[in-house]
Amino acid sequence: MTWDGFLRRMADDYSLSPEQTDVFVARYSEANKNKPENEIEENIEQNLGIDIDFEAYKKRRTGIYDKFTQSKQNPDGCPDINYKGPHKGKKLLGWLENKYQEGMPQSSRSSTLELAYPHGSVPLDSPYYIDRGVEYKCYETILQPGSLIRIKAPKQMGKTSLLNRILEHAAKSNIKPVDLNLSLANQDDLKSLDRFLRWFCKRVCRGLKLPDKLDEYWYEDNTSNVNCTDYLEEYLLTQIDTPIALGLDDVDRIFPYSENAQEFFALLRVWHEYSKKTNSIWKKLRLVIVHSTEVYIPMDTNRSPFNVGLPIDLPEFTLEQVQNLARCYKIDCHPEVEAKRLASLLAMVGGHPYLIQLAMYHLARQDIKLEKLLEIAATDIGIYKDHLQKQGGTLEEYPQLREAFKQVVTAKTSVQLEQMFQFKLLSMGLVKQDKNGVTPFCQLYRQYFSDKFRD
Repeated sequence: MTWDGFLRRMADDYSLSPEQTDVFVARYSEANKNKPENEIEENIEQNLGIDIDFEAYKKRRTGIYDKFTQSKQNPDGCPDINYKGPHKGKKLLGWLENKYQEGMPQSSRSSTLELAYPHGSVPLDSPYYIDRGVEYKCYETILQPGSLIRIKAPKQMGKTSLLNRILEHAAKSNIKPVDLNLSLANQDDLKSLDRFLRWFCKRVCRGLKLPDKLDEYWYEDNTSNVNCTDYLEEYLLTQIDTPIALGLDDVDRIFPYSENAQEFFALLRVWHEYSKKTNSIWKKLRLVIVHSTEVYIPMDTNRSPFNVGLPIDLPEFTLEQVQNLARCYKIDCHPEVEAKRLASLLAMVGGHPYLIQLAMYHLARQDIKLEKLLEIAATDIGIYKDHLQKQGGTLEEYPQLREAFKQVVTAKTSVQLEQMFQFKLLSMGLVKQDKNGVTPFCQLYRQYFSDKFRD
């Protein structure tokens, strides 16, 4: 059990009220427990992350001491704070730390440490990856000559995790995988088509572990598109004996550079069409294109790679998949994660894979009970605070986007937004689309941002 989970367990055991529990857990958290009381009191709201004034804080603090003080009615309480005077907080902390060490067997410590905090893509060897029924189609398709797969979903929905598994499957079938994330390109590269395609060729070359011979194939008399195509056709595809699976992650990165994006995506479409010719060397190239939002750049349908190949829209987790994940975390036997209560988690966060994974992580570590997790989920003291604050920070950077999302969370029905705002909010995963417009992706976002927009 983690220290935070231990504090919440102690709060339950000693019958602290919800208000006292909030103060107790915040005051004795890892971040605050060693701070002197006068430092806490200088800025209570900032230090504890709780909307509370000084008098209310003192009252709850006194109530906490009373609940933990050893007495005839409370023989298991702390004997060191049964007096009137200062320094009770430090003595209570010492008692709590002793209790924590006594109650934490080595086996529990090691099993707790095995759980990795959910962040980024799910590792290939992780037991916490949940199959969503689209993997098999992708695995089949990547083996086909000249194939193209398009994966679309909002941020943190599992696109990169799926891409990594497709490339791993390709590697096991003697196909050379190349993982290329466009977020590695800097703005100067993206602003110039020639610079971008040179960067692209160098990254693919590096992924294939071949010497860079770009200068030998890049002629001033040719267009950048021709140079790039010749480099792949006459050098890269020729030098590699096996097929190549090229995974292009985060291609949204080039969308704002509309003209360059159109040319680059037209190239991908041309290469895919080349693969259909008999005995074409382009059959060796298989493409996986990953993006977070609809393609909002104007494109000729005959030059777009977004209307060919296998389309994959990653779905949300279902209740059954959440139950499977609970079993992976070995918490399916806990009463707080029975099917009915997992349904309440889905009602709060939808089937958002990252938000579900984060909840499972904290439940497995016994940091918090599900009821409390849901109670404070849409606040700045819940387990989602970092995620929510990051989303809020992005909205604050773009006031017009903030106003657009405000319309969505305050409306009772679907809202029609300007196309660019809608695409951006879909990409961020803050909204979902229906036939009449968009609605908040989940209750977590509606509740949290409704409160924020009222401030």
